[in-house]
Amino acid sequence: MDTPVVIANPIYDAVFKYLMDDLPVARVIISTIIGQEVEELEFKQRERSAQVASLGVTIFRLDFSAVIKTADGERKNVLIEIQKADNADDIARFRRYLAENYYTPPVKSSKTVSEMLDDKDSPGPASELDGTLDEISDKESGNAFREAQEKWPVSCLEASTRSNAPLLPILTIYILGFPLSSLHGYPGIIVRRDYYDAASGEKILKRDAFIEHLTHDSYVIQVSELKQRRRNKLERLLSFFEQMHLKANGHLKVFHDVLDEEFQIVLDRLARAALDKAIRDEMDAEDEFLELLKRKERSYAKNLKAARKELEESRVREEEALERADAERLQKEEAKVREEKALLREEEERRQKEEALSELAALKRKLKKMDK
Repeated sequence: MDTPVVIANPIYDAVFKYLMDDLPVARVIISTIIGQEVEELEFKQRERSAQVASLGVTIFRLDFSAVIKTADGERKNVLIEIQKADNADDIARFRRYLAENYYTPPVKSSKTVSEMLDDKDSPGPASELDGTLDEISDKESGNAFREAQEKWPVSCLEASTRSNAPLLPILTIYILGFPLSSLHGYPGIIVRRDYYDAASGEKILKRDAFIEHLTHDSYVIQVSELKQRRRNKLERLLSFFEQMHLKANGHLKVFHDVLDEEFQIVLDRLARAALDKAIRDEMDAEDEFLELLKRKERSYAKNLKAARKELEESRVREEEALERADAERLQKEEAKVREEKALLREEEERRQKEEALSELAALKRKLKKMDK
C-alpha cells in the first residue's frame, strides 16, 4: 500500500456490523478465519447484542448459513456463529447463545430461492419430508436421517424457517477483545475435533452425521495477541483489528499494511465506514454506553467493597461477642466450681466437727466410767 488509508475501527460493534453486512466482505473474512472456501453465505438472522450492566460486558453476535468447500473438495452445509466480546465473561453466556442454534434449525436447499421457484422438479418445502426430526429418529433404519437429507438437498440458503428441517453442523468464531490468560502469543486458535477408538486410542478417520451435528469446531481470535505479526493470511486480515495507529478517540485508525488483493474490499468497506456519520454517531453511543458501564462497575465494586468491609466488621463483632459470651460462661463455670468446692469444704469441716464431738463425747463417757 503506497498511501496510508484512514479506516473505521472494526473493534466497535457498529463498524463490525457494517463490515459483515456486506456478504462478499463477510465471505472473505469468514473464509480466511476458517481456512476453507465459503461458496455460499446468507444471514440466518441479524445481529444480536447482550449487555450486562452489572459486569460491564457486551457481546455481539452474528449468525450465517453457509456452504463451505473443504480441503478435500467436499461441499459442506453449516451454520456459522460469530461472537465478538469486548471483556472477559462467564462462558455460560456463550454456551446459551450457541444452544439456540442447535434448537432452531433453518430449512435448507441446494439451490437459491429463485432457482427453486423456476425448477418444477425441485423438492417441496421441508414440511414435505417424511416426518420431523423426532419422527425420523424413531424410524427403524439407522440411515433415515441421511436419507432425509438426500431427499431435501442441503444448502445455506433458506426458503423458510420451519423447525422440522434437518439440522446443520455449527462452526463458531469468537473474536475477543481481551486476552485468554493461558494462551498468550496466539492471535488465532483453531479448535478441531477428532474421533478415537475408546479401546485402542486409534484415530478414526470416518465422520458420522450424528456426532457432527452434536459437536462443533471453533475458531478463537485474540485481537490483543496479534502484536504486529503477519505470518499468514489470517494475521494479515487481523491487522484491520489491531489496535495501533488509532485516532479520533479510537474510532478511526490509519492503516499502513500491504494487503492481499482479496482483502481490498475489506479495506474499502472500512474506509467508507470512516466517512459515515451515522456509524461515527453509533461509535460515540458505544463509548458513552461503555463509560456508563465502567462507572456502574466502579460503583458496584465500591459498594461491594463497603459491603464486604461491613460484613467483615460484623463478623469481627460477632466473634468478639462470642468470645465475651465464652468468657462469661467460663467465669460462671469457674464460680460454680468454686462454690462447689466451698460446699465440699463446709461439708468436710462439718463432718470433722461431728467426728471430733463424737470422739469428745466418747472420751467423756470413758472418764465417767473410770471415776466410778
